[in-house]
Order: sequence, then structure tokens, then C-alpha cells
Amino acid sequence: MKNKKGFTIPIILAVVFALLFIALILIVKTVNVAAVGPAGTEVGLSAVNSAVHDRFGYDALFEKISKYIGYAAILVVALCAVLALVQLIKRKSILKIDGELLALGGVFAITAGLYALFEVAVVNFRPVLEEGQTFPEASFPSSHAMLIAVVFIATAVFVHKHLLADKPVLRNIIVFALSLIGVTGVFCRFFSGVHWLSDIIGGILVSLALIFLYYAIVRLIESRRAA
Repeated sequence: MKNKKGFTIPIILAVVFALLFIALILIVKTVNVAAVGPAGTEVGLSAVNSAVHDRFGYDALFEKISKYIGYAAILVVALCAVLALVQLIKRKSILKIDGELLALGGVFAITAGLYALFEVAVVNFRPVLEEGQTFPEASFPSSHAMLIAVVFIATAVFVHKHLLADKPVLRNIIVFALSLIGVTGVFCRFFSGVHWLSDIIGGILVSLALIFLYYAIVRLIESRRAA
């Protein structure tokens, strides 16, 4: 019963956050839509988004920090891929790679797919023009916030549940560091001013859906391994 509950709660939370994300898309596309963005682009929840953006504005330092954290997230993905490759070479079968690691790769793949999808299926455009641009880029959800949160926090879950069981102090330090970097990256993306508030919230919601999905899968693997 305990193992079943350990899987059920996170999968329910994953679904709830996914539904909230979808609801936010509908709200952004239909509520208080006005041409308040650069080049006359229309923005949903324009009053709130404009007020928040006017309050904080653009900050080049926070944008630079968030970009570097984004690069670090890509490095973490690469390290996880190397770990999976090492296991594949040693065990000679993809089915023998640790389930938690395969699931982590799957969540990373979904994140990349969503990243690409919302570059094409545009919900909102950015509140600022980058240097040399005449038209703003797509901005919903904040793909940087989504990438950073999913990679660092899901990897923290992987480390906590699957690695360094014999070195709990080191494990907890790594988990704390990964989680802190993930949260910091999201905050930096918000304060950079290159996204509307609704973009950041959208990035957080979809990230939470994916993180809880990964956690649910890990708990399911654990329960089957213990059976």
C-alpha cells in the first residue's frame, strides 16, 4: 500500500500541473489580450504582464547568469548521457541500463520536444527585442526556465534516490546544490526581464509536471524492484 501511494500521489500531481499548464495557455490566448509587446505583438493577461515587466524591466546580468546556468544544464544532460553509454557498453544491452537513468533521459527528451514545439506553436512573444532583431522571439513558456528546472531538479531526484547511498553527506550536498542551481536559474530568468510573468509561470508549471512524472516513475521502479 505504501509503495502504491508513493507512486499515485506524484503521478496525480504531474497530471494536475499539466492541466494547470494547459489552462494557462487557454487563459493567455483569450484573457485581456492587447498589443502591448514589441512590434505591436499581442499579449495575453496584458495588464498583469505589462505591470510586472514595467516594474522590473530588463537586466543584462540576470540574463547572462540564466544563460550560463542553461549551458550548465546541457552539460548535466551530457554527463547523464555518458553515464548511460558507459552502462550500455559494460552491460551490452539497453534494457540493462538503470531504469532511473533511462527514465531521466526520457524526461529530458520530452523537455527538448516541448522546447522545440513552442518555438513553432507560439503562444506569446517576448517583451524585448534582442540585438539586431526587428521582431521578438517566441516566449511561452520560458524554455530556459523549463530546461533549467527539469534538468537540475530531476537530476537531484535521480542522485537522491539512486546514487551515493553509501555516502549520504556527499549525496545530500549534491542534491542541495543541484536543487539550488535549478531554483536560482528560474529566478534569474524572471528577473532578466526577457519574459512575461505568464511565460515564467508556464515554465514552472510544465517543469513541475515533468519532475513529478519522473519522481512517479522512480517510485514505480523502486516498488517493482522491492517486490
